[in-house]
Amino acid sequence: ASLQAKDGGFSFWPGEASDAYVSVQVAHALVASGRAASARAAALAYLKQLTSARPGRAPVAAATIDYALYVRRLAGEPVGADVRRFLATSRPLAADVATQALTLLAIGND
Repeated sequence: ASLQAKDGGFSFWPGEASDAYVSVQVAHALVASGRAASARAAALAYLKQLTSARPGRAPVAAATIDYALYVRRLAGEPVGADVRRFLATSRPLAADVATQALTLLAIGND
């Protein structure tokens, strides 16, 4: 996890700021593998921060937020409230992203 930043995200190169999409990809791999518990926990905390509503946060692509919500759900985290907030604040969404978010809401674990 040498590319994992202090915020729990991941970057392309050591010492760089976390990249949202790279972080979601790595978190997905960590969740799927079931290994590296501390790196996985930090990565999921980063995804939770990424998907939370925070005024002034740098914009993140809707598809990346949607993917982060999926990975959190895959890890067993409750995401229903975050999905509802995402849908309410991310208009207009591409049809495929909206469909994925609605699916997450329908199968949500909370």
